[in-house]
Amino acid sequence: MINLTEIAAKNFKRIREDEELS
Repeated sequence: MINLTEIAAKNFKRIREDEELS
């Protein structure tokens, strides 16, 4: 079972990385 907090953290990290690349 996946924790929603874990999903949110992964999504937030991905967005931060995308912003740094652009």
